[in-house]
Amino acid sequence: MPKIKVALIFVLTAASLTLAAPVQLDSDEWELVAKLCGKLERIDRSQDKSKPTKISERSRPIKDARLLAYARRGNSPCCNATPVIAETRPNKSGTFEFKGLPLGDYWFVAIVDQKQYMIPIVVIHTPEKQPVCSQMSFAIEDSGKFDLRVRAPGR
Repeated sequence: MPKIKVALIFVLTAASLTLAAPVQLDSDEWELVAKLCGKLERIDRSQDKSKPTKISERSRPIKDARLLAYARRGNSPCCNATPVIAETRPNKSGTFEFKGLPLGDYWFVAIVDQKQYMIPIVVIHTPEKQPVCSQMSFAIEDSGKFDLRVRAPGR
């Protein structure tokens, strides 16, 4: 019986260490932007009444939020051991801009209704044309997913 207890303790300890390990992000999961700016919005999905197989999306600007940029070192997890580099708030239409944010790796965090949403960001200048602030939106979906969406010019 003692061997079973020891084995059970070992399995539970190993499982808890696995769950507590920081999430490792591949570099292709980092969002590359020339400037950390855009529009913060909430995306609500609903089934289309005329076509039950079609899902409609409705976006609403989020104006009451705290937006933070934390320093990110390698694949370090957000946000306890890293300093806040910058903070801003969106305006009434949900638009925001971190002015003077240096090039580098960040955790972009939106605190909305006491919930924290985060996305890894790399502010970088590349030879390719980057989207401008008016083309970028950071969307919080009703599922809780937080992601960067880029609109094509003219849309």
